[in-house]
Amino acid sequence: MTLKKSSADVDTVLQREAENLKQRLEGRLEETLSGDHSDFSGFRERLSVTWGKPLGRLRSLTLMCQEILSELIEEQRNGQLPSDVKFNVLTRLFSRSVQLSGEIHNSLSGGYSEGGFSRWRAMHETCVVLSLLGNADNSLSERFKDFQSVLGLRAAEFFNAHSKVTGEPPISAEVMTELQEAFDRAIQKHGSDFDRENGWAKVLLPDTKKITFSKLEELSGYQSLRPQYKLASQYVHTGADSLDNNMGLYLSRKNILLTGPSNEGLAQPLMFCGLSLVGSLSVIANEYPQNQRDLFQATAWKWLESLYRETLEALEDLAATGPAAQNGEPEGD
Repeated sequence: MTLKKSSADVDTVLQREAENLKQRLEGRLEETLSGDHSDFSGFRERLSVTWGKPLGRLRSLTLMCQEILSELIEEQRNGQLPSDVKFNVLTRLFSRSVQLSGEIHNSLSGGYSEGGFSRWRAMHETCVVLSLLGNADNSLSERFKDFQSVLGLRAAEFFNAHSKVTGEPPISAEVMTELQEAFDRAIQKHGSDFDRENGWAKVLLPDTKKITFSKLEELSGYQSLRPQYKLASQYVHTGADSLDNNMGLYLSRKNILLTGPSNEGLAQPLMFCGLSLVGSLSVIANEYPQNQRDLFQATAWKWLESLYRETLEALEDLAATGPAAQNGEPEGD
């Protein structure tokens, strides 16, 4: 006769064995991580052989833009540039583009093309908004900044509505009152439709009821990048189309479940990151002209041409030598 163990007994045994396994794994943790670090270092060295030039060029472009941003801030502090809302908003958006470029470079240097491409999606959005604000007067930048009051109240209301589920204490009534008052001031200042989607841009599209990002994209002149933006969205949102669309297997088309880095798929995020960064720089250089910035803007476009060329050369080399996705991945069905 076999006695059936109670669920409590089974759980006790399971927890004891789980604790034993945890201790054994922790005992080998340093060795495991050391081996992983060694493997990854070797992979990065191999990746650098193919992609080192375009990756280095993108990084150098990012560093140049950091220097431009520092010069802008210094000139503004010295009274050479205006201390207005437009300067504040444009430099903050430009700094975001520069930071995103660094994130993308770091992802690609590690062999994670989808991570880089998904961050380019955010960079593209930043570039579109920066372009629209740069080509308008101060009032549009003021509307964009005031739109924070709309988003802030929405975010706070959402947080409080879900505070019981998350277990977090809700935002206090005092803070909510302040947010509501800021929202009310923004609506009174800009009109009743200011709280709609992208309401800050209503003055650009007065006859459009719903201002989607695609509308802003078209208005900014970046609509040609719409297909790439939609493709990048697949690596942000998980849908059925993500099952067989792996950038890390772009060339080899191997039927494997990729769980690590790959030396494939870097071309698109590399080139589009460079394009968006130079596009953002151009907005800044055109808004705040200065001899050295004008020269650097012209140089940056030439730098981008070289980035394109080196990226395509790396892609050709990879295709010729046979793309090597990360080894040791489990086979797919």
